[in-house]
Amino acid sequence: MADHTTVLGIRTDDLAALTGLDLPAGTRPPSRTTVDLTGLVGDVRRLTYDQVQRVCESAKTR
Repeated sequence: MADHTTVLGIRTDDLAALTGLDLPAGTRPPSRTTVDLTGLVGDVRRLTYDQVQRVCESAKTR
């Protein structure tokens, strides 16, 4: 469940409470890097096709 909550941008304990599911023993919060990457993916999803193309072209030239 923790992997899904990270992608959804929801805290694991919050989703567990909403669904009534128990968290597996040893479930840890996601790392700061994972949280940052999830935010970046969320931001990219909001870009238009043309914007994504420009980002890709810019990345190729660096």
